[in-house]
Amino acid sequence: MEPKEYPHSTTTFEGIARWLREAAESKEGAICPCCGSFNKVYHRKISLNTVKSLFKLYKLNSLEPKAYHSRDFTGSHSGGDFAKIAALGLLSKVKNNNEKKKDSGYWNITEEGKKFCRGESLIQEKLVIYHNELKGTEGGLKSIRDFWPEFDYRELMNGGSHD
Repeated sequence: MEPKEYPHSTTTFEGIARWLREAAESKEGAICPCCGSFNKVYHRKISLNTVKSLFKLYKLNSLEPKAYHSRDFTGSHSGGDFAKIAALGLLSKVKNNNEKKKDSGYWNITEEGKKFCRGESLIQEKLVIYHNELKGTEGGLKSIRDFWPEFDYRELMNGGSHD
């Protein structure tokens, strides 16, 4: 499916910007007539694997409070969703001091993330992403148990698996 291209029905900057915002919401996305960049709004559900990885970070942090590298708690799936849920305030990324790397790969769990993992707070089930930035949330409010029906806090904290 090809991205939408500007139909040239308006030539004002405001008209072009309005068209691009609307076209970016389409299934195809859109090409900006000014710079040629691809624009698309993505509506992403928070995955069970992301919730499980967040809990694993919580568990690691409860045993030894410190920042952990994503490979320590994401398992076999990609940790890319962590940047997105960090925007919800559940995590914070450790600043990168190595100019040769894009980022450090280390994360801290926040107090909000800890509350979510203990079942004390709710988050919305979907993220609205535009240009790799969280622009909003949508869907119902969910607890950790809503994402993960088999979740048993006591069992998991007492050595149960997070898988």
